Amino acid sequence: MSLPGPRAEPPLPFALPAPDGLSGLSQTANGIDRCARMAALDAFLPAFHGRYEKWLSQPEPDYEARCLRFEGPLRRLQESGVATFKSDPQTRAELRALASPSAQSIEQGLAAHPCPRFRDGQKLLEWSEQPALYRQIGAMLERAGVFDVASAYARRLLRLKSIAIQVNTARTTKLRYGGIGRQACRKSGRRTCISTALSGPT
Repeated sequence: MSLPGPRAEPPLPFALPAPDGLSGLSQTANGIDRCARMAALDAFLPAFHGRYEKWLSQPEPDYEARCLRFEGPLRRLQESGVATFKSDPQTRAELRALASPSAQSIEQGLAAHPCPRFRDGQKLLEWSEQPALYRQIGAMLERAGVFDVASAYARRLLRLKSIAIQVNTARTTKLRYGGIGRQACRKSGRRTCISTALSGPT
């Protein structure tokens, strides 16, 4: 039995890190050599391995759990890994009103910035900044069964951890996704998105 000899290490076909996505990579690609790639990997891999190890340590989802009040969403989550929930128009209007001051603050920052990055349109809200928004979203998720379904699936009690506001404008969309064309930018207009994260005891 013979063992193959050592193979030449193939070149890495990527460059890390890209601080604001890959949109500006073409302008800097010529300056990225093997040393830069290896230095980037040295910074990236320890953090990646740490997060991956943490993910592997989480309990396996419960595919047999039952939740009588919200059996439909739980079944869809167990079968496809995704479950959708809808809120009523009045609740959405109330959330928009509560999020409006934060969205306006983000918009003012975008307008004052000569070349804003896409992530400049994001802001993670603390409870102390928006307690009413936290209470309203928490109540909405409770009514919809999100906490019950997610907790049953994850095998642990989950509650609202954080809320983030994202403001997308035609300008930031064009800066981020210039290749999608002017028509798409005109259609995008201004959109305010509210995202949430759940967490539980570790």
